[in-house]
Amino acid sequence: MDEAYLDNNATTKLLPEVKEAMVKGLDQWFGNPSSKHRPGAISRRVIEDGRRTIADFIGAAHSSEILFTSSATESITQAFQSGCLAARQIVVTTSDHTAVLDAAARHEASGIRCIRLPVTRNGALELDGLVGDVLTTKTFVSVTLVNNETGVVLEISRLAALCRRYGALLHIDAAQAAGRVPINVMELDCDYMSLSPHKFHGPKGVGILYARHEAPRASLILGHQEFGLRGGTENVLGIAGAAAAMETLREWRDDLPRIAELRDRLERGILGAVPGAEVNGSGSRRAANTSNIFLPRRDAAEIVAGLSRHGVYVSAGAACSTGGAPSHVIRAMGYGAERANSSIRFSLSKLSTSREIDMAIQSVAKVYDATLALAEQDS
Repeated sequence: MDEAYLDNNATTKLLPEVKEAMVKGLDQWFGNPSSKHRPGAISRRVIEDGRRTIADFIGAAHSSEILFTSSATESITQAFQSGCLAARQIVVTTSDHTAVLDAAARHEASGIRCIRLPVTRNGALELDGLVGDVLTTKTFVSVTLVNNETGVVLEISRLAALCRRYGALLHIDAAQAAGRVPINVMELDCDYMSLSPHKFHGPKGVGILYARHEAPRASLILGHQEFGLRGGTENVLGIAGAAAAMETLREWRDDLPRIAELRDRLERGILGAVPGAEVNGSGSRRAANTSNIFLPRRDAAEIVAGLSRHGVYVSAGAACSTGGAPSHVIRAMGYGAERANSSIRFSLSKLSTSREIDMAIQSVAKVYDATLALAEQDS
């Protein structure tokens, strides 16, 4: 059966060069990187080379500002633990990834005030409620740069300027941003940034956290500060794969025109085939690979299941927050539960093809009509 994988915001396929780097390591990088002998030194060099590759790509001042974790969620958690060491309040947005919102809620439960900034109908950041004097209190700010559901890119330059002016610490969740928008930490002027290699054709089980030298750093295990925030033996193969994946992003801008054209073609096809369909976040700047489409009078879960039977793989919201609840992102944009329950996310990558787009358009039309027939039978 032909297949169309359009769920790349959930995870991406390993690129051949990433797989090659990791397979090489199975034989050659078996040493414990903390061991004081040659095999250990080889593994340690792989880790430090990975740090330098990632630091160079994101514009970090030094490779020691790159820390490795098990996932972007852990990186976000560590950023919160570090940034909240002396914080009295937290600022997030209502459309942030659940990993950010959950971390904020945990700290709020411990007694830290939490301010949740609203977003507009198009998903843009609304800063009118955040005046400078709010940030004079010791504050930790966290925002998701590219929304994982809609692909809306937040304009955060004004927020970053406010943070720097008033001494607030800024964390950027860039899990969906690498390879899609610029993520230079100096230009973004952030103190922390979390990244997820499996979102840009790297391996799962490894996360990246940038922490500016001057920013506070919490430690899970006291005394384990030399190589990062966490204890345990480093995931050498995962780090090597993460660095190899980031190397493939050197010319990431070259991929965007083709991906954007495929995304736009997908939207034209679906909007032409489904009466009343609309693109969520269409009035804002969006990542070239992401489209979140409202399909009226349909349950998103049924559409996703129907498309899967046709070999088209998409999501209803974030893969890590499935469970039947309406999309909090669509609700944050001011829409009701119906729209939040009837919106589908299509997400492309550099591996996406015209054939997959055509297949998706045809399958959406078929599944939409089929679910309409079922709904009419039930009524």
